[in-house]
Amino acid sequence: MTDKKAGRHSFDAGDPRRIDLANADERAYWCKSLMTEEAELELAVAAVGDSAEAVRRWLGARRDGGK
Repeated sequence: MTDKKAGRHSFDAGDPRRIDLANADERAYWCKSLMTEEAELELAVAAVGDSAEAVRRWLGARRDGGK
């Protein structure tokens, strides 16, 4: 869902550093990008906020067993 020419998400909704769970296209993009299910994405955003980097770290720590 990335526009390869512009380097943007095709939904072009807002700040690419933030995850907007209210936007279905954005949820689908982040699930695919972060290789996670929607429920886990929602847990991550609830735990650390909507920062894509914070969610990425949270998911990584969870996958590594909290190491």
